[in-house]
Amino acid sequence: MAAAAVVEAAGGSARQAVDAAAIAFQNTMGSTCDPVQGMVEIPCHTRNAVAAAGAFVCADLILGGYANPIPLDETVDAVYAVGRMLPRELKCTALGGLSLAPSALALSHGPANYRTGLPMFDLALRSQDRRAPASNQITSGIANIGALFVRDGSP
Repeated sequence: MAAAAVVEAAGGSARQAVDAAAIAFQNTMGSTCDPVQGMVEIPCHTRNAVAAAGAFVCADLILGGYANPIPLDETVDAVYAVGRMLPRELKCTALGGLSLAPSALALSHGPANYRTGLPMFDLALRSQDRRAPASNQITSGIANIGALFVRDGSP
């Protein structure tokens, strides 16, 4: 969405904004969420900085004439499917990825339960039925996000 905002701020069209969002999303598909010590800090702050810089690159690509071959709604569907395939350990649980690096395990910040590999937000996730499909409202809202950028009702 940041890439779409950059296109919008630069005076691009709604179609260009949606395409910039699509290619930005395509390039983060399958990313792990592996907060070190369960804290949304490492590597989150650097990933956010890279994503912000990437938003400008994606906007520049689209504004410079790159033709995105895969629309945002299909990208969202693909990202959702990949996310469902990722193992639980790579989904914000601090049970995989950088969270298990020796240096990460040696850090001593955060509440005691973070050091056990069971972050508080993971405990809340355990009560949810993982087999249930995403809400149709959420899915359709995300799939149609491009409509937010259309000013005059045309695609």
